[in-house]
Amino acid sequence: MGQVILTLFVAYGIVIGGAVVGGIGAFLTEKAPLIVMRDLAVQLKIWGLVGALGGTFDSFLQIEKILSLNFSPVIYQLI
Repeated sequence: MGQVILTLFVAYGIVIGGAVVGGIGAFLTEKAPLIVMRDLAVQLKIWGLVGALGGTFDSFLQIEKILSLNFSPVIYQLI
């Protein structure tokens, strides 16, 4: 459960942090900060997911190698 909470806050931090910093940039360029922050938060959701997944991409790569009939990673993991 602790890992789930940590992953949630990592994703939340990416989205909120990016939106806030983008809002500061919007303020400096004389654009409407709240509108820019809303748009950035929507766009950053996928990056929050990517950041929260973090180390699982290596697992996805191993699964992809197995599906392409390359069994050497499986043998390597068994050893």
